Parts: sequence; C-alpha cells; structure tokens
Amino acid sequence: MTNGEPITSPVNDSKILSAKYIVSDASLGRAHLDSGQFIDLLVFIDTPLDVAMARRLLRDIPSVGTHNAEEANRGLRADVSSYLDGARALYVDH
Repeated sequence: MTNGEPITSPVNDSKILSAKYIVSDASLGRAHLDSGQFIDLLVFIDTPLDVAMARRLLRDIPSVGTHNAEEANRGLRADVSSYLDGARALYVDH
C-alpha cells in the first residue's frame, strides 16, 4: 500500500521504513483507524481468553511496581473491569 515509501508513525511521528513483513500485536486489527489502513494480511492466533487475560495481568504487574499497593490494585481492577465491561465481547467477536 505504501509502494516501498516510509510512513509516519501515528504515535510519535517517527518514520517507519518499508519492510516485507511487519508484525504487530493489535487487537483491533483493521478497525484501528490509524494503523488498520496499512494491514494487508491479518493473522489471528486463537488464544483462550483466560490465558490471554492472565498474560495481560502478568505483563502489566511489573509496570505498576513503582506505585503503592493501593494504586496497583486500582489499576488491575480497572483492567479487569474494562475487560468484563466490553473488551471481552471484542475478543469473542474476533
């Protein structure tokens, strides 16, 4: 789609060089307005939702290491609530 030309990152305005393959972990896929237009092939790895959620929680726990326990608890509760309130339905639809 870019004919070998670099694109500008929507996150930090850096230049992203053309490559034969670019792998991205984006749960919204083509529905993501900024990056979806650049997806030619979408491959979905079917991971059980409980495993995916456990991995996410384990991934996010170190990022709250500098916060106190109350802040960490709030963040984890917010992640789980967001999952139950809408994100789970998105994953099930995919």
